[in-house]
Amino acid sequence: WALAVASEPGVSARMGLMALRVAIRFGTPGAGDLWKQMFDSSTDPAQRMRLALAALNMAQHVDVKTAQTLSASDDALIKRIGLVTSAIVAGRSVAEPAIALISSADGPPVIGDWALLFVKRQASAVDGPAILMAMIQTANSSEGNKAQRIDDAVSATQLLIERYPDQAPGLLRAFLTDTKTDPLAAQGVLVGVIRADSPRAYAVVADLPQPADLDVQGLLLLLRARQGLPLNEAQMNDLATLVKGGGALRTSDALRMQAAWIYLKRTKQADQTLAAVLGK
Repeated sequence: WALAVASEPGVSARMGLMALRVAIRFGTPGAGDLWKQMFDSSTDPAQRMRLALAALNMAQHVDVKTAQTLSASDDALIKRIGLVTSAIVAGRSVAEPAIALISSADGPPVIGDWALLFVKRQASAVDGPAILMAMIQTANSSEGNKAQRIDDAVSATQLLIERYPDQAPGLLRAFLTDTKTDPLAAQGVLVGVIRADSPRAYAVVADLPQPADLDVQGLLLLLRARQGLPLNEAQMNDLATLVKGGGALRTSDALRMQAAWIYLKRTKQADQTLAAVLGK
């Protein structure tokens, strides 16, 4: 039925592609041939890219012919997608072609979504950390969508700590102490550390040298406070500034809330505040 919908004359590009993905997912005979026919006959670069991304996302279900078609493309980005798809189809290491794809300045934001999902579902213990570190490294680049790259670095950092807790501290400390690391990229990594649901998260920043960037200092202070480590008077004043919306937390209400609760507990005002909030 899905293949029939995808083949129907006049079906919208979006519906046709959705149906084709279902047909590929369930191994419907003829789905691969229809994908190739649609890819070869399309003159719309955007539609060809959508078909390429569909094949990448369904790589564990596509055939060798599909992967070869993408790898032979004259479009550099589609070719890189094809090399990743080919590696998945063949059961080879995906790290090298995936890193090349992730590092592409012209890659669409959904590449980051694919990489995170791939690591969660099927990456090997060797490929996973390498792919996540490639996502983090791209936050240093001034090319492409910087904000998107930093968002991807936050998500990659969190997943790296939660999925690979033994490897994450060393990899992330090396990134944070590298003098070439962009302060904005460092901030993204520290936000990922804060979000990580892992007892090993603080190991990433323990005894880290004091950075020059004030916003990075603020995030490190929040991590230190969350860990329950002693704070001197100056650090408590800095924590209060973060609560008020200064420094690194000015754009994150969630992190300000964390800082506020820690500050109240440190100053023994938590019970009084809860009573006031609850009207007791």
